[in-house]
Amino acid sequence: MVSAGLQTLGLALCITGWVGSLAACILPHWRVILFSDSNRIVSEGLWGFCFLSRDIYCIFYYPERYFSPDLLAGRALTIVSILIGSVGIPLGIAGGQCTNYLKDERSKARIRLASGIIFIIAGVFYLIAVSWITLYKSMDFAGPRFGTPREKKPGFSLFIGWFATAFFILGGAVLCVNKRTKKSSPRSSAAKNYVGGERSFVQCFLVELHVPSDASYLSLELL
Repeated sequence: MVSAGLQTLGLALCITGWVGSLAACILPHWRVILFSDSNRIVSEGLWGFCFLSRDIYCIFYYPERYFSPDLLAGRALTIVSILIGSVGIPLGIAGGQCTNYLKDERSKARIRLASGIIFIIAGVFYLIAVSWITLYKSMDFAGPRFGTPREKKPGFSLFIGWFATAFFILGGAVLCVNKRTKKSSPRSSAAKNYVGGERSFVQCFLVELHVPSDASYLSLELL
């Protein structure tokens, strides 16, 4: 039987990556622009840009106004990545060894593999988005003019996107390589017997983490 702890780790990484990708997509700090003729700082995001001075105020992009082409492509790619990742999360939960949505172990293994592949694909889409925006060297700024753009720096949303990409790909790889073995250990057999009963996930997870049986029963009684 597959290690429930390793499955949970892979799924947790993927969910963390999905949350991070959503946060990075919403926050307007993908790129920071410094102007040479004024002390204004502009922070660009995928949905709008903000002016950072004494007063901070933000403007949403209009369909054909103030929109850099790399941010336009990045927004489309991040949305696709988030939608793909949202499909992988329920599949990863359904294919978990400590859930009883499916009874057949082979079906669980296939769904778990599909979930891992989906998360890797989501990570690749996000990787293209953050790489494109990172490598875009144009100094043009389509918003209101406060002078000549002097420098462009990556914002913290871009760093969140890089971490989300790593979590997507790493977690998906863990789900893909975490294959079912032919021989089951005594602990794995015990975990299998737990599935289907009350608190089955807690029991199964404790057994797969090699918690002694007495300790696992004691913890369940305390619950």
